[in-house]
Amino acid sequence: MRVGALSLTDGSVLLRAWSAHRRRQGPLLCALGVLLWVVYHLPVWQRLRVQERSKVATASNVTTDEDDPYHPSKYTVLGGPSIVFSTNLKPEYRYITGWLNSGWTNDVMTYANLLYLAHLTSRIAVLGPFVPSHLDISAGYLPFSEVFDIPHLARALHMPIMEWSDLKSAESEVAEEMGCWSTWMSYSGAAGNARSGWVPDTFALDVSYTPVPPEIYEHNAPNDPHITFASLLPLAFPEGRSSALTKVSPAPSEPWGTVMPPSDHLLCFDVLYFVQVGMSGAEWGEEYAPVWRLVGREMRWAGPLREKADQYLRSHWGVEEEEEIPPYISVHVRRNDFRDYCSGTLTCMPTLAQLQRRVSEVQSRLLAEQGLSVPNVLVTSDEQSPAWWSEVHALGYTSMNHTELNTEGKYGEWYPSVLDAVFLSLGKGFVGTEGSTMSLLARRRVEDWGGGVATWLRWMGVAQEEL
Repeated sequence: MRVGALSLTDGSVLLRAWSAHRRRQGPLLCALGVLLWVVYHLPVWQRLRVQERSKVATASNVTTDEDDPYHPSKYTVLGGPSIVFSTNLKPEYRYITGWLNSGWTNDVMTYANLLYLAHLTSRIAVLGPFVPSHLDISAGYLPFSEVFDIPHLARALHMPIMEWSDLKSAESEVAEEMGCWSTWMSYSGAAGNARSGWVPDTFALDVSYTPVPPEIYEHNAPNDPHITFASLLPLAFPEGRSSALTKVSPAPSEPWGTVMPPSDHLLCFDVLYFVQVGMSGAEWGEEYAPVWRLVGREMRWAGPLREKADQYLRSHWGVEEEEEIPPYISVHVRRNDFRDYCSGTLTCMPTLAQLQRRVSEVQSRLLAEQGLSVPNVLVTSDEQSPAWWSEVHALGYTSMNHTELNTEGKYGEWYPSVLDAVFLSLGKGFVGTEGSTMSLLARRRVEDWGGGVATWLRWMGVAQEEL
């Protein structure tokens, strides 16, 4: 069964929807900095009662629907999921959503970008589940709220956050037509195609994509897919949207051939992974990284996930339930999928000798700066070679063997990698692989959440004898 476009008067809503460096600097970045300061110093959700806003500011343990002004049920017509989402959006609010298609860690960054854009545009973010783009499809989908603490995130950002499952049941067989913007179609390397991702299939969405105006990319270096938040902001407002639609047209959906312009009620984008504030394609690695500082570091682990990780760590380090988990240095060695950088081998990747040097460096810094002696080291890696792991263990380092621990059997295919991300974040020190986004997020969590110290296993432009 499919639901087509209905008029607003009928109660339905049409829906729309690292790495090269750019060289434009100066006035735009300064102006955007002023904009961000203003956004974060003015009330965003002016429709929320002052009483409710002050309640959230003073009560960090809000859990009930009645007490929580950001609870998703307050922003849907039915208060829960429907067989169609289009009649479950409240007309007095504006929403924003987007899809995932870049691998799990990159998808976490994508949702942080979406939340940042939601704040800039005063819209309610609607997040889909994580999709198994790096796993077998049998892994299924992983709800955002199973990984991250949405109530904490909503309170920290002072804005409501919803999941697609709050709007529409994944069991619904009713297909709905929807219009979205495509940032990817206008990129020179996309051959005019959108990147739909897998979330629309989960919720039976028949999506027609409209390319963003091509001038958004006109100053890019060749093969650079990055764009700025400033370039997308006009699309979230009536005049900017109308102006853009004089330059571009919606493309037919696949496979139904639906042609529909992007909605103003539910703003939608196919790819937000490459969006940034400034001009550096590696912005998340910069010390000023706006999206990390204002959104990412508030994306704390969901309670049940953290409890599972703590159970694993207590067992691993041999401590009882009532005892504290001892401090340790977490390590992420990315190897297997970096083979392409070494012509299909691992000869350009960091050696275990470098790993030993970097761990010693972190241990020395912890002792000198914090008075901590930390002999415990926990290594995670995508490396499958038993011989390599034997050498790691010979150095006195430890690891979690998820096969022996039956992690997949107990919790599902997602959990080895998700639990590893939690283990990495809880280290008092950290050693990660240069160029890996999983290492990058782990480093930022260790430094910002736990006040730890970190360093890189370096391989980019490093002489062979220094690897």
